[in-house]
This record gives sequence, C-alpha cells and structure tokens, in this order.
Amino acid sequence: MGAADERFGKDDVHLQRLTDTCGVLRARQKRSLLTCLDDLERRFPQLIFSVFFGTLPERTNLREFGFWLLNHAAFDHDDPLRPNENGVLLLVDLTSGTMGFTLGYVAERFVSDREMYAALTAGQRFFLRSDHEAGA
Repeated sequence: MGAADERFGKDDVHLQRLTDTCGVLRARQKRSLLTCLDDLERRFPQLIFSVFFGTLPERTNLREFGFWLLNHAAFDHDDPLRPNENGVLLLVDLTSGTMGFTLGYVAERFVSDREMYAALTAGQRFFLRSDHEAGA
C-alpha cells in the first residue's frame, strides 16, 4: 500500500457507486446501471457494488490502482455495516481499454475468480464496441 500511496496519494477519494470521470455514459445509461447496482445490493445487502470509469495514467497497473482506490474510497453512503472491505469494484480504464474487478476482503468470500472472469469476458465485447452500459 505504501508504494500505491506514493503513486496515487494518501488522501481519501470520494467515490459514488457509479463514477464516470470521463462522461462516457448518458443520463439514461447511468440510471440503468444504478438500477443494476441497486438490484445487486438487494440480493447481497452486506456488499457494496460500484463501477468506476476513468482514464488512468499510462502504465498504471489496474490491480494496484483498484486495490488503492477501494482502500481510499469514501463511498457516498453512510452505512457502518458495509465498510470498504465489503466492496466489489469494477474498474474500467478507458486509456488502456482494460477492465478488472477489485474485491474487498469480505467480498472475496462471495465472488470466485471463475465468476469474475466470466463477468469480464461477457462484458469485453461490449466495451470493445464502446457500449459501456452493456459492458458493465
């Protein structure tokens, strides 16, 4: 974490459940994705689901950044029963065209590597066509 803090900073980052720093989603698409996140949180109320669309600096390791972001996230909810350790974060780096999941320590018990791979594989074709809503 020390190396990531040096690279990305030590401050908390305000993070909404859907963060679109590049504005690639239209309002309707945002509403649709938020509805999906709501559905997931109803099914798994102990977890926090979030999606981050952004442009990361060149040669940024997506896994390192995801780990740092999840640990520094100040989510827009005030629920002490769902700390960041309960997070499931989908990162989409629009610079490199890569995406990946970062799981908090609690969430790791609920989501397998096979499930994450299947979800990323299913979304890949949509991201390649810049259909970000369907890909997420």
